[in-house]
Amino acid sequence: MTIHGAIAAGLLGTALLFAPAVDAQTGVALFAADCSGCHNDVNHPRALVYNAAGNAAIIEAVNARGMGAPGSLADHESIAAYLDSVKPTISMAPVPHDSTGTRIPLRDIIVSAAETHASLKIIANIVTVSPPTRGTVTYGFADGFGLPSSVTYTPFPGQSGIDSWTYRGVGTEQSTTIRAATVNIANADGTLTVAPDANQHGLTGSWYEPATSGQGFEVEIFPNLHGAGRGFTQVSWFTFDTKAGGADGQRWYTLSGEVPSGASNLALTIYRNVGGNFNAGPVTAGQAVGTATLVFSNCTSGQLTYAFTDGTGRAGTIPLTRLTQNMTCVSAGPAPTSADFALSGNWYDPATSGQGLTIEANPASNVLFLAWYTYAPNGAAAAEAGQRWYTGQAPMAAGARTIGVQLYATTGGVLDAATPGPASVVVGTGTLAFQSCTAATLTYHFTEGSSSGKSGTIALARIGPAPAGCAL
Repeated sequence: MTIHGAIAAGLLGTALLFAPAVDAQTGVALFAADCSGCHNDVNHPRALVYNAAGNAAIIEAVNARGMGAPGSLADHESIAAYLDSVKPTISMAPVPHDSTGTRIPLRDIIVSAAETHASLKIIANIVTVSPPTRGTVTYGFADGFGLPSSVTYTPFPGQSGIDSWTYRGVGTEQSTTIRAATVNIANADGTLTVAPDANQHGLTGSWYEPATSGQGFEVEIFPNLHGAGRGFTQVSWFTFDTKAGGADGQRWYTLSGEVPSGASNLALTIYRNVGGNFNAGPVTAGQAVGTATLVFSNCTSGQLTYAFTDGTGRAGTIPLTRLTQNMTCVSAGPAPTSADFALSGNWYDPATSGQGLTIEANPASNVLFLAWYTYAPNGAAAAEAGQRWYTGQAPMAAGARTIGVQLYATTGGVLDAATPGPASVVVGTGTLAFQSCTAATLTYHFTEGSSSGKSGTIALARIGPAPAGCAL
């Protein structure tokens, strides 16, 4: 089956957002000055503060009841961001094969059962946002003042490998941020899955769920972008509205986050861009609309758990399969390089930042695949309905640097749903030419669809540094 046939020509996009790193030092200093004198495991348990990780409104709610941190709202936001970067997480907790339940401490949310300061209790329950796919979870909480909560994970019979889910603490006034957890279910022989180090360019590429062919993700890993052992990822999600429609039902999101070496859970923020026009200004900026967790089980499979915070309540877990052949990802040891595959990644025209291309150059699968996220020609006033995305595909031989592609539009699907199945049609042609590892051009001509009659050439710049081994 061709790649276009496998994904109905429609999965992938690019993210032009490099989210700024949390100013952890500011949060550390403010926490030391405003919080640690009380939450020091002497006066009060230090772990109680993790309820406010990432959500300064919980600090404000406690303040409104007469107790909490001094300082301004900006101070509290810095403290909450710092707590979010250091809160305990459930990461690859081992679970025996076919076990009847494994209890795991859940230290990042505390529901106090003590009468002391009962009027200050903000969080009263713990609930699942998006469930695991290989087992079930139940929560234990309200065990005492400052005592950790817990979760009991029970795998379905015969399951093994990595599973993940999201959860949060809830109350009548405030809720915690959405948290993610992963477990590693043992194989029948007792061995555990060894996940690859995510801080490697080899995980870059096209990923999708076969059951929802026609939508999916493009991943780029920037290894060690922020220093040794501190990579970064950009993920693009090409999908649809929650009801089937035409071109105005296309939706795309970008996701980004840090990639620490050895990490199994990649915590990502989901962004939405609106207000742009096809290959023209204005420049658009992403607005945060949710959170996600990306887990790679191996070089060819993974899982993305998502939860939108835009009021829609959309949440779920998507199993991911690599669409093309793995070229440079390794489970352990030194990674090989590929001059062709190293062209894969995010490309854009700085003058129209907020739209661009994600490219996968994969001669091992004899394919070049590109995903182009953009807008309708007059999409600026149409909000989400103004988003558009296209895909391009062509055979690619090793060493090729100028490739002609057919351009497709895909419509009629529903976000993270198998039915109705989307349909793809050819809407134009293009030529992608690489001048160097950091410069390229895309010449295009549309004959159908929202951009019918549009033609031109886009000068593309690579986002981020060229991967190791890139050469022309």
